[in-house]
Amino acid sequence: MLIAAAAPRAGEHVVHVGAGVGYYTAILAHMVGGSGRVTAIEFDGGRLILPLTSNNSSGENPENIPIQRRGAVFRIERRGDEFLAKWISAVAIFPCEGARDTACERALAAAFEKGGWERVTRLYRRGDLPDEQC
Repeated sequence: MLIAAAAPRAGEHVVHVGAGVGYYTAILAHMVGGSGRVTAIEFDGGRLILPLTSNNSSGENPENIPIQRRGAVFRIERRGDEFLAKWISAVAIFPCEGARDTACERALAAAFEKGGWERVTRLYRRGDLPDEQC
């Protein structure tokens, strides 16, 4: 609704404040095309609403997969070098095409299969954590 209200057209310059991970920024870039441009601003160190989905969100018969095993939305808050996380809700949205890594995709799908997303307290940006912490 908000993007439609802005009505970006080919060739225009759009400024996206609060871009988060850039999902809507990518949509805006597509709308303004190669002759337009998008400036995205996200203040590093604040709060981020982050939907994480596995490939269980799409593919064969996604309607047979409970929403809780498809994805989750988290509130991420940066505190120094830590990223505190709090589960907000389950989510099922189309995955971000081309931004997925096979190993990470498998790990995320396994995490959603295992459950416990409502107990998540941290987001780590490294891969050396013991399984019992994931």
